[in-house]
Amino acid sequence: MIRRILAALILLPWSLSAQDDLTQLPWDQGLPLMVRTGVRFISVTDVNEVDNTFSAVVDFRLKWTDLRQRYEPEEAPNGFKEWRTDAALERIKTMYVPQVAISNFAGEPSSVIVGLRMYPNGNIEYMQRVTADFKMALDVKKFPFDKQQLAVELISRRAPLDKLFLTYDQDDLTFSDVVSSELDSWTAGLVSLRRDPLPGWYGQQQARVWVSLEMIRNSVTTLPVIFIPLLATMLIPLIAIWLQKQEDGEFKVEAFELANILIGGLFAVIALNFAVTSSYSSLGSGDNPVNRLFGIAYLVLGLTFAVALLVFQFDLPRRIFGKHFSTQLFMFIRWALPVSALTLSVSVLFMAAA
Repeated sequence: MIRRILAALILLPWSLSAQDDLTQLPWDQGLPLMVRTGVRFISVTDVNEVDNTFSAVVDFRLKWTDLRQRYEPEEAPNGFKEWRTDAALERIKTMYVPQVAISNFAGEPSSVIVGLRMYPNGNIEYMQRVTADFKMALDVKKFPFDKQQLAVELISRRAPLDKLFLTYDQDDLTFSDVVSSELDSWTAGLVSLRRDPLPGWYGQQQARVWVSLEMIRNSVTTLPVIFIPLLATMLIPLIAIWLQKQEDGEFKVEAFELANILIGGLFAVIALNFAVTSSYSSLGSGDNPVNRLFGIAYLVLGLTFAVALLVFQFDLPRRIFGKHFSTQLFMFIRWALPVSALTLSVSVLFMAAA
């Protein structure tokens, strides 16, 4: 409990000030107060596709103008006054700070460092360096050729949109960058910012900005782990068909032996499906290439079971249509089924890569 209270005090230092009173908003330049936002991704250390979270160290920055905080330039030889950590928290208690915060934490941040700069003309820059896990939404429709957005959600907790407006300019876009990524299976792309108002109380809207880092999956590392075993499991029912022999219109391999092979193939597909969804929970539902390939694998197994039962065991084609028809049908099945399965599988991968 004590740890949670301390974390809350660090994350919301302005809750101790008069900022909860919206009358403390700086009115000098009119409303809404324009607050510029930006997030720099210092490092991305993990993308957890089981919990749908990512771990990162980010710099969260707010910039606004409060003419009440102006002072003489001679008071700051460096061009600004600066406070950090405890000193910044103490200074914040005596002034207005926009109640804007990161809202998509997955648990408590492990570290928060606060900094504050004030310029003679009343410009204020507030900074937090946060080490934490963040919630994310995965889109795996093009897995493993997908691009994911690792987003940090900034919202105005108290002031409605007509009182406080979150915005950004070129300086904020330049600031919002990625410094490093420690992930071998992902490549960091560009950082983008997007305004998206949030429905608030009593029909009002609150300001919200998404700062998203594009991460490109390295498909070379994923294909051997998932898709090669998946394609290999499709060979099991096909082998059961290729092992069958036909002499003078009669099948020589017992259908019971082929059924054992097919049952082993079924358990192999089920086990692989469980392993994949355990490692990539987002692949367990929805439309994505992995589910499509598993669907093809189950379809091939079902068709092969039907062939083993109706053609190999009961030999219905020969009994109904004669020996010649049975021979031609068997030759067709031996090649049509594997070619169709291979074509469908390759098409699924090409559609994902497109």
